[in-house]
Amino acid sequence: MPVSMVEYLKQNYREPEPEWLQWAEKSSDPKVRRAIIDGFLRSRIVYYPGAGRDGHPVKLFNQAHAAHAYIYVDYGLPEDDVRKYAEAFPGQPARGFRGYSHIATLRVKKDELTPWPIVWNLSPREFRRAIGWYPKVEPYALLYVYERHQPYGDEHGAQRFAVLYLCADGIAAYDAIFCQKRSIAVPFCVVVQDHGFGGNWDRFDCQSRLELVAKRSGAYPQLLLVAFEVSKYWHGYEPVALAGETLEPEPGGMWQFLRTLYARKSNSHASLCEFSQCDRGPDDWVRFHA
Repeated sequence: MPVSMVEYLKQNYREPEPEWLQWAEKSSDPKVRRAIIDGFLRSRIVYYPGAGRDGHPVKLFNQAHAAHAYIYVDYGLPEDDVRKYAEAFPGQPARGFRGYSHIATLRVKKDELTPWPIVWNLSPREFRRAIGWYPKVEPYALLYVYERHQPYGDEHGAQRFAVLYLCADGIAAYDAIFCQKRSIAVPFCVVVQDHGFGGNWDRFDCQSRLELVAKRSGAYPQLLLVAFEVSKYWHGYEPVALAGETLEPEPGGMWQFLRTLYARKSNSHASLCEFSQCDRGPDDWVRFHA
């Protein structure tokens, strides 16, 4: 009998709500603000490059109480569009996440996410294809904290969760946030779906530069959520083990491609390529405010 991804995540990855989410109402205090951002970065993070307005990963992991922090990265989504669909209130079912309203918004600065010099895991030559590819969208980084409202209960999802929306390149942002020697953030799950005409300069699936950055740094997520009809899972991953049962995929995204979970193999080891990290290159590889 197929096992739903929600049930699998509940059984294997359910976690209590992080304490920092309870400080949202005091986020105007500089010390509390810093604690919220640090708490977010130290939490179990679901990372979605090229996310657009796709709420499926939040719905999935939130319903399972398996993650409370999400990073949505898209360099083609203007801030006004993010605000239109992210700033939900009760009585506005077409906006935000069903059953939730946002209770705090933090405009985050680049040095609050990466307060160190970036040593890139891709050389300027390897990133050359990206130059001039980015649409003319003003960079931003917005951290939203959401709270569940009545009549929704625990089965619907967590009491609170947070989403960081970045106008950034999905590969460079992954490198900057997760792959530096001083990084405090660790990826829990990466959403892998290559939207055919999504405007991304490279793919995110197997043999992509995103996988290459993870390989060179050793910053691998525990899980991948893969739209397997259009994208391939990374090396060193396999379908999740279910003792003879199968995991039931779910449709997600604009085109409702089926998605399923892959787990990092227990005997997989990051083999670093022969490569010298590069500290030279245009800072607009990571496109959010300095």
